[in-house]
Amino acid sequence: NTIFAYWHDLRPVSGSIPVRYQTSGVSPSRAFEVQWLAPYLVGAPPLDVRVVLYETTGDIDVCYADTIGNNTSYDNGSYAGSGIQGSTANYIQYSHQTASLTEGLVLRYVHP
Repeated sequence: NTIFAYWHDLRPVSGSIPVRYQTSGVSPSRAFEVQWLAPYLVGAPPLDVRVVLYETTGDIDVCYADTIGNNTSYDNGSYAGSGIQGSTANYIQYSHQTASLTEGLVLRYVHP
């Protein structure tokens, strides 16, 4: 089982904290958030991609706060993939190497 928030090679900056996480709320209504702050090219500004897992519903939000890295060949997920996968036959692919992961986009995967 995998969440592909921004499936591409990211290059964390030495000395930075490229992945942050936190849990908020009280059981059984907690939310677990993971944030990636890493560029896809050395010297480019970091991307800001977040995933939020909701305990009560099982829903997943994928938030694209900043997907511009100053290289139009890579911006907005042009070389990235996005989706979720439970098995080879059970998956949802939102994008694959298309500039569709735009700033401000929020994808909600609703648990059945």
